[in-house]
Amino acid sequence: MRIGFPRLGSFHVFLEPALRQLGLELLVAPPSSKRTLDLGVRFNPEMICTPCKLLFGNYVEALAHGAEVMVMLGEAGTRRLGYSARTQEGLLHQMGFDFEAYTVDLYHLSGETVRFLRTFAHPSWTALIETLRFLLASQETQ
Repeated sequence: MRIGFPRLGSFHVFLEPALRQLGLELLVAPPSSKRTLDLGVRFNPEMICTPCKLLFGNYVEALAHGAEVMVMLGEAGTRRLGYSARTQEGLLHQMGFDFEAYTVDLYHLSGETVRFLRTFAHPSWTALIETLRFLLASQETQ
């Protein structure tokens, strides 16, 4: 299963090895560019903020490269970003992309990471704990 992520700085550098160790294939969107922003501007309403438009462009690029699951940033605690994730998911489906959306609440990232891993990787508790320890240790060095 190819799991797409928007480009979030260097977050993918430590996330990719952890997910591959659990048997998941991570597909990170290409670095944001003028094309990325143009995609966001073309398909989103004018009042949507530029970061949301960049995320949308990242989603399109990851899906165009074959992502089957798209990790989207949002949820209730993120206000506008949460609203945009639901709206943008609908836009992506209207554009013809066939994918499963997985929306992550950035304010509860630890719990979201466990939920994500249990949903897609089905790791043993030992593998889950080792992966979480790796991710937490990697986060401390950032």
